[in-house]
Amino acid sequence: MTSTEKLQKILSSIDPNIRVHRDFHRGGGESYIVHEIITELDANYADDGPNAQVDMVRVHYFTKSNPTKIKRAIRRALRSNGFSITLTEPLREADTGYYHVVIQATGLGEADYYTESEEF
Repeated sequence: MTSTEKLQKILSSIDPNIRVHRDFHRGGGESYIVHEIITELDANYADDGPNAQVDMVRVHYFTKSNPTKIKRAIRRALRSNGFSITLTEPLREADTGYYHVVIQATGLGEADYYTESEEF
């Protein structure tokens, strides 16, 4: 399972009333989550290729109500699914009235290494 698929599954299970989107908000709902992959880094090399991939991901939670409960739920869900939290930044958007919580994490993703025998 790719990190994007993991994030969609993890974040969608937090609250059924909060829509979860990949890369950008697609409308609807006062509270919503957007997730994205920031970097993909090959790791754990063997036999001239990576056996693993470390992905840095960013989760954005937007809400007009108090963000604390869902922020904590996102952090717990990420940790319990193999991600390490590297940053949590709570912001307030004065122009929109939204709380914007940024959570950055790293986790193992699917290595996309191929051998010469594989076809494209």
